[in-house]
Amino acid sequence: MTPVSFAYDGAYNVYDDGKTVGCTAKCSCGMGSYSYYTAYFVDACPACGGNLYFEQGAYSGPAYTSPEGLWACSWCDRDYCAQCGKIHSGEGYWLYASDPPIFDEPVKEEKEEPTHKKVNVKILGKEHTITIENKYAKALVE
Repeated sequence: MTPVSFAYDGAYNVYDDGKTVGCTAKCSCGMGSYSYYTAYFVDACPACGGNLYFEQGAYSGPAYTSPEGLWACSWCDRDYCAQCGKIHSGEGYWLYASDPPIFDEPVKEEKEEPTHKKVNVKILGKEHTITIENKYAKALVE
């Protein structure tokens, strides 16, 4: 009896920001390696200019897609390998490679130091509160 493997072959880390698409996937077209590789592409079909979306599923049935995952065009429905970007139909189209997205770190708000300080002083025997620049406040407090 031949053992059956139930290993997951699908893609992960799927990314789509409307400008760039990408994921970590195995080759679904036969041109690349059947090991995981991360690739990013411009979010545009080279055949018609339509936007790409990620698709994954069984080879059979009504969806007839790819268990490894693929990029499909929302306009012309052409399918591209998620790993290398080659079109599945053999028409010669390839997705345009893109640099990985740069994820900005959250901006840390810098707390502004006050420029002035309120100081209590005695002037001619009376208590007064005055506001002066920090550089002069140190001299009065010390």
